[in-house]
Amino acid sequence: MANRREFLAILGLGGTAWLVPGSRSRGTRTTVKEEETMAYIAKDFSKLIGMAGFSETLLKNHFTLYGGYVTNTNKVLDTLAQMLKDGKTGATEYAELKRRLGWEWNGMRLHELYFGNLGGKAGIDPAGKLAAKLVAEFGSLEAWEKDFRATGAMRGIGWVVLYLDPESGRLFNSWINEHDAAHPAGGTPLLVMDVFEHAYMTDYGIKKADYIEAFFKAIDWAAVKAATYLDPLTNTTKPITDVEINRFMKETNWTKAAIEAQLTTDVLVNNIRGQMLGGKGAVIDPNLMKKIEKTWWGTFFSDFAERMKKSLGWPLIGIGTVVGGVALYGLYRRTAGKR
Repeated sequence: MANRREFLAILGLGGTAWLVPGSRSRGTRTTVKEEETMAYIAKDFSKLIGMAGFSETLLKNHFTLYGGYVTNTNKVLDTLAQMLKDGKTGATEYAELKRRLGWEWNGMRLHELYFGNLGGKAGIDPAGKLAAKLVAEFGSLEAWEKDFRATGAMRGIGWVVLYLDPESGRLFNSWINEHDAAHPAGGTPLLVMDVFEHAYMTDYGIKKADYIEAFFKAIDWAAVKAATYLDPLTNTTKPITDVEINRFMKETNWTKAAIEAQLTTDVLVNNIRGQMLGGKGAVIDPNLMKKIEKTWWGTFFSDFAERMKKSLGWPLIGIGTVVGGVALYGLYRRTAGKR
């Protein structure tokens, strides 16, 4: 039997939980209602069916519950938009829906992150950057895992999230009460575990520790790393931020302009981020530096020409080239004449 919170998630604003067909990147939207609003679409996580430690019944019920959050998120957004149009922003209902939105939206997104970091069969790479940072932060991988498990075993319902602070590069485990309380502002969720009763009671009853054990065996560590820098709307790598560039500059002698000019590919962006995940003072990969150096000088003049073409046009570039060539030739003749 569903508890009070499950009924709230499923029934919400009077709607019945239903799974919207279709599957794309998280936050994928489609045009609805006179093309004025954009609806979130539930993702398809059916590939997890058959995953060890999670029965089909448990997963299907969980998917349906997740679909309810997607549905209700759209309903709250639509209702708020209509109330704004109608000039009802001073109504009590408007204020309550504003408060409700964070709960429904986080319920949707946290489930997407949770399902998205499941389905793996291999443990964390102990020689990887993430493992190294966890060791630096907690003393050992075992200490980090003990802290994460202990957080999940706490009494109550909610989520356990391994967060990355992009500003400092620190990692920490956080308890999220329900869906919307205690999220660290600006933190990036790397690993998400659902510890609401519906996530485990069908299979494990009140043995939450057994569920946590199954969860750890099912973590997809490749997805954990990949999800760190995905744009939620396009499912592509996010542009590198000033914070990331500034941290990288502290460890190298590269200027901001030089770095920005080269960090246009996912490979370079993710390599830079991999170095920074090692923490301040990490040794920069010399192969990465050679790659940046090679592409920096190789593209400098072509980038300059492209900018000149856009701002001045080909005629002025041609004139400039001729004038520059004549000036250089004259300088050469004067220098040769003095010898």
